[in-house]
Formats: sequence, structure tokens, C-alpha cells
Amino acid sequence: MFDLMAQLQSNIDAEHSLRNKLRLVSAIKHMPERAVFYAHWHDKSGPSLHETAETNSPNAIVKLFLGERAVERLEGEVQALCVRAGLLGVSGPARAAEFLFCRPNLSLYATRLCPGHTGTLSLKLDAAPPDYLIQGAAMWLAEIIRRNHSINGLAGNYWRKVLNQDAPLSASEERAASKFEKLHDKVREVAYMALPAASGPVTQSPGHGDFQLGNLIYDENTVYAIDFHAQNRRPVAQEIAYFLIRTNAFSDTQGSTLGLNDRLIAPFRTILPEGELDRLLPFFLGVELLNSFKRCEHWSERAVYRRNKMAERYVASMS
Repeated sequence: MFDLMAQLQSNIDAEHSLRNKLRLVSAIKHMPERAVFYAHWHDKSGPSLHETAETNSPNAIVKLFLGERAVERLEGEVQALCVRAGLLGVSGPARAAEFLFCRPNLSLYATRLCPGHTGTLSLKLDAAPPDYLIQGAAMWLAEIIRRNHSINGLAGNYWRKVLNQDAPLSASEERAASKFEKLHDKVREVAYMALPAASGPVTQSPGHGDFQLGNLIYDENTVYAIDFHAQNRRPVAQEIAYFLIRTNAFSDTQGSTLGLNDRLIAPFRTILPEGELDRLLPFFLGVELLNSFKRCEHWSERAVYRRNKMAERYVASMS
């Protein structure tokens, strides 16, 4: 990781428009397709690099894209960030990280470091998540819906497509899914059972793409969202289902509503038309559980174990 960081800093220093403006401080995470860094950033309106270095306080986040389609993924994510930031504005209780700049030639972009702490820092292993985290997540999503949403029916072929019935898997996704083939097939069967009841009006809004507590920053009465993935409009109920599964990877979410504690679901009911979430969640929870079998290649063993237990509860609750 240090070699990558040193090489990236060298590339930044060679860029005339960035030279003496951006200094990487430390790595946050590194995955095969991306790396994320803390950094010092200054422009005419901000502190100098010397001043920020004196306080040793990073004030920017740099995200670097790696591998195939790096520039395409970069541009999609920057567009998603700017759209959400434009919707939410710079004041109010729900916001997006402040966009600083994008350099496709370096496959990176930067945002201002948000104040506060991620939701995952407030989680205690195997304990139920604090109410304020779930309420803050629901509030942030509600603000996106308030500013931009539509309610309409979905074409019949959409439901088949969203179950990924015809989508080919990559080799790594195939390996990840095949480890739990029996459970995967049970979840798919139950999701199909839930499909007829899901028909009807669906609320859609601009999605986050990775809506989870780790990408929400809590600062007193403000919730910031970071690390958007390129997403078009999607059903809000699907965004909520993804959130519940990712929360389960850290916390005790066991309960009697689709295998989940209803306390986690209740705040999200209020942001959708009456009855919509209860109608759609059985289907979309199955959809996102199926997706998680493909995406779990980089999950910890504990997170995979908790996902599997959640999938078993989901199947049992619908049987």
C-alpha cells in the first residue's frame, strides 16, 4: 500500500494543477478495484499545506480507481456524488460530502473530509444498533425522496431482471456464490414466492449504491453520506433492504419481521407511502440477499456468518 501511495503522490506532483496543493497523509483502505486516502488539500480559500501539516489533521479524502474500467467507474461515481450533493445542498440535516475536484487522467477524485464519525464506529459487536443511527439513516433517505422521487408501476420484465436470473456471474462471483449454493437457492425460491405480492406502485429516487452505516457520517444533528457508487434511480425499498443486510453484518438484528428486529424497519416505514415497505420488503430483502452471495468475496468470515444466519431467518419467516 505504501508503494501505491508513493507512486500516486509522484503522479499528483507531476500534475501542474495539483502540484503543492494535495499531499497524501495515510491510507484508509485498499481493495483490488479502489484505494482511499486521507489527504491535506489547500486552495486560495483554504489553509496552506504547511498549516494543515502542523495540525496533522487531514481535511480531504482521495479515492483512486484501479483496474479495468477505472475511468468509467470514476466518472460514474463523481456524477452520482454531484447529483446527490446538488439535491441536498450545503445546509440542513442531510448532506453529501463536498466535492473538490476530479482528475480522470489520474483516475482519482477528492471530497472534503466530513466532520463527525461513521455510523459503524458507534456499533458494538453483536449488540443491537443504537436507535439514532437507524433514525439518521432514514432521515437522510427521506430527504433524498422529498427532493426527487417518482411513484409508478414497474414493467413486468423488471422483476425478473432484478432477481438477476439472466445476469452472468464473473468467475470470482461464481466462486463466492457457490460456497453457499443450497442456502442461495432457498433464498431465491422464497424471493419468487414474494414476487406476486410486490406488484403495485413503487417509490423510486436517486440511489446511493452502497447505503450502509459505514458510508454515513454523524455529526450532532447532521448526517453526511460519502462514497457513492454510480446508481440511477432505484426503488427505495431496495435501498432499505441493502441497508438492513449490511447493518446485520455488524449488529444483532434478529427479530420476528422477516427475521429482523422491527425496531430497525419502523423508521423507514414512515418515509414511504403507507404499506409500501411492508409490501415490497419481503421481495427486495430476498433480492439483496442473493446479491450479497456474489459480493461477499471480500467480507470477513464473521460478516458472512451473520449474513447466512439472516438468510436462514428470512427463509424460515416466509415458509
